[in-house]
Parts: sequence; C-alpha cells; structure tokens
Amino acid sequence: MNRKAKTKAVLAALGVILLVAALALGLHYIDSRPESGEEHQDSSADAECLYIGDNEYEITHNLEAYLMIGSDDSGNEDRKKNEEYHGGMADFIMLVVLDKTDNTYGFLPIDRDTITNVPKISSEGEEADDAIEQICTARWYGKDPEQGCQNTVDCVSDLLGGLEIDGYYSINMHDIDTLNDAVGGVTVNIEDDFTSEDPEMRPGSTIRLNDEQAELFVRGRMEIGDGTNESRMKRQEEFMKGFKEAVAAKMKDDPDFVNELYKELQEKAVTDIPGNRVSAMANRMYKGRSLEVFRIKGEHKEGTTLDDGLVHMEFRPSEESIAEEMTQLCSLKDNGKI
Repeated sequence: MNRKAKTKAVLAALGVILLVAALALGLHYIDSRPESGEEHQDSSADAECLYIGDNEYEITHNLEAYLMIGSDDSGNEDRKKNEEYHGGMADFIMLVVLDKTDNTYGFLPIDRDTITNVPKISSEGEEADDAIEQICTARWYGKDPEQGCQNTVDCVSDLLGGLEIDGYYSINMHDIDTLNDAVGGVTVNIEDDFTSEDPEMRPGSTIRLNDEQAELFVRGRMEIGDGTNESRMKRQEEFMKGFKEAVAAKMKDDPDFVNELYKELQEKAVTDIPGNRVSAMANRMYKGRSLEVFRIKGEHKEGTTLDDGLVHMEFRPSEESIAEEMTQLCSLKDNGKI
C-alpha cells in the first residue's frame, strides 16, 4: 500500500472510531482486501431472532453491529486506592449496523435517558441486582471501564430485542475539543439558544466553534433550549456533519494530519474491537450505501425513576417504534406473536 493509500486507510479507520464523537459521516476508501474469512460466511446458519413487545422478529440478512459510547465525568475512573470504582455515564450512545447482504449501513442513536432494565454490577465485578434506570447509568456499574462498557452493550442489546452486538468503542466526550482543534474549528448552524452560556452562540447564527464552544455545543443540555437529550442528539449530528466537511478540507492541505489525531485518541479509548475489524468496517462503509440515521420515538418527561431524591429527564421508548426502526435497519421479518 502506498503512502496516499495508507493515509486514506487511517482516515477510514478514524471515521469509524470517531462515530462516538463526530465522524459518523466522514468515511473514505481503504484497500479492498476483505478481513480474513469475512466474505465467505455461511448464510445458511440458524436465523437469529429478536423479541420486541409480544412479537418475534427474524433477522434475514447477514449483519454486524457495533456500539459507540461517549462517556461523561460523573465517575471516578482514576480512583484512589480503597475508593469504590464508578465509571463515567454514557452521554452518547450510537449503534452502527452493517448489512453485509445488501451492502448497506445505518446508525441508531440511543437516547441516554432511555428507561430500561440496568444490571447493577458491583465495583468488585459481581452482579448484585437489576434496576429500572436511565440507560446511561449502565456504564457507571462494574469494576473497570471495560465491564461498564460491556454492561452498556448488554443493556442496548436487551432494549433492541436481544440483538447481538459485536463490539464497542468508548471515549470521553471531553475529547471533542481534540477533534475541533485538529480541524481548526467546526462550523455549525445554531438553532438552540446558548446565549446564557456564550453570547456569540445566538439562534439563527452560523459560527466556527472554538474548543470551549464545541464542547458546549455537543454536551450542553439542561441549560440549553428545551433541556432534552433529543435536542442535544440533533446538535451532535450537526457537529458530525460539520466535522466531516472540515476533515475533507484539511486533507487537501495536509494528508497526514489525521495519523497523529488517530494515535492520540487511541490512547484514550476503551474498546474490544481489533484494528483489522475497524479497517474492514471502514471498507464496507465506504463501498456500501448509507441508510442514514434512524430514530426511536417515545415520550420525554421528568421523573424520579433513578430514586436518588432528584428529578431527572426520562425517555420511554415506544415498543412499536423500536420494532419499526429495527425492521428497516436490520431487515427483520415479523414472525407474529410469541
């Protein structure tokens, strides 16, 4: 592989990895060699079924699914000796599904406030009991970041009817400033009112974000607009699109800049996805057709489900909507009532 191809390969891998922060739409070509054995899987294997509501849904295509997680600073992952471990909660959760039958791919954001069953794993790594909580809390539980990430994967899998998820990639949402700085600032359209935090961020304006503004734009919630995570998820998509455009412009002047950014973020990441799998993912996404972003509908309202004495925003997803979005994203066949 020549130097130019290697640079594109790194950018492709970076595009997949940084889905958690900004690059869901920024993929480029890498060399066309498939991952060993990947293109010759036996499609006659027993069909996987999902169970959503009272119905059974059969997965009819050959799929791979990965979970991208952006964590906050609520935990103490750098705990001192004798402190009980808690991981940062999942501020950003996005499922990436690759359909190897149709050569398509799509994205399903999971609202961090989604109310679901969460295993409360102890700081010694033992599962104590379950609780109905916001899905973001799943990463809080466990003995280390890896177990917290896997707990989040298990919660998303259960929410989506038992979907098998093939891996996870997690970074801290503070690393948004690294991405923004690398491209000299991401340009976005401002729809929500940020003026209580930054007078330059007025509704209707278009600005190039500085690093502090980038973190506020992607992470700000309670003090911004209607205060819902739904609005924040829309801003995260806006940032992703702007970052893609900035990467394309940056590559014209400096085709090697992304290598150092990739290395820097790799040192901060928690993942169980091997490097060759990332390359294969990126290759498939470059050659495939995007189904874009799917969205689960439901009800947002304040509640006390977390039982910590405080009122929190809660999102209760519609089982009908989960079934509809998963049917399109994962090529499901409705086998009827269980």
